[in-house]
Amino acid sequence: MQRTLARREGVVHQSGSYPLQGFSDAEWTSEWRERCLVELGEDVSQVEGRLTPPGR
Repeated sequence: MQRTLARREGVVHQSGSYPLQGFSDAEWTSEWRERCLVELGEDVSQVEGRLTPPGR
């Protein structure tokens, strides 16, 4: 059973304002992400191997 909240008029919540310098530009890393990237690379290589170059 799914329930929804009653609609509220006007502004209910507003996030604060944050300076851009407060956010990291570092790339997220994890074991799970690395496994996904390796699997994606394998899939791409497999598909590229099946492609026929134009004109052949």
